[in-house]
Amino acid sequence: MKKIVVTVFLCISALFASAQYGIQLENRGFERWENFGKDSRSTEPVHWHSTKSATGTFNSFLSQQIEASPHSRPGSTGGKSVRVWPVSVVGITANGNLTNGRMNAGSMTVTGKGNYNYTQRSDKRFCTPISVVPDSLVVWICFRCDDPMQEAMVKTVIHGDADFKLIADGTVEPADKLVATAKTTFKRTSPAGGNLVWRRLSIPFVKNGPCDDPRYLLFTITTNAIPGRGDTAVDLFVDDVMLIY
Repeated sequence: MKKIVVTVFLCISALFASAQYGIQLENRGFERWENFGKDSRSTEPVHWHSTKSATGTFNSFLSQQIEASPHSRPGSTGGKSVRVWPVSVVGITANGNLTNGRMNAGSMTVTGKGNYNYTQRSDKRFCTPISVVPDSLVVWICFRCDDPMQEAMVKTVIHGDADFKLIADGTVEPADKLVATAKTTFKRTSPAGGNLVWRRLSIPFVKNGPCDDPRYLLFTITTNAIPGRGDTAVDLFVDDVMLIY
């Protein structure tokens, strides 16, 4: 009888959790990694991407800008996070960039229309289906930077049935497929090279688009809110991305 009661309780708890949390991003704690190249510095988290899986004319010029970190946010049950950093390319800062979609490097100009993160519906590794708009997005970050005024950025959109683009100049395409956005900027949690100080961000979704048919979610986090700006002696740790319903 005791075993039956426990089983029923666990089933009810699972149903409650599903109703409360709903659909989540795969590998949201960055515990699993896979290789997109020929060497150990070409790894990316499963279902999360950066330079090594990028498309576009200039993708071969991109260097590795993410790696698995053994540091996880306080209270985490996992043992890893993802570390993201910028690099200098001919004197221009190429910001660290992490997305659940896919990067495209199609322009030599930092804010060129050919540089964007996008949903690739034809490949399940580069898209996250969703059918509702969550209440908010939660993500844990640790941002080390000497400039106390530099801002990193999180931007997540819910969009309709399209290979939707978050373009480096701040625009989106196709604009008529935008459903909702969760966006914020944040400053450093500690100086460059300093102790890892974690911060929990809770970002509400705002229905700011003309589309009312949610199909996919596209997440982006960068080491600078302004493309091409900022010092390269910074790094950003990201852990436990969660959608709250």
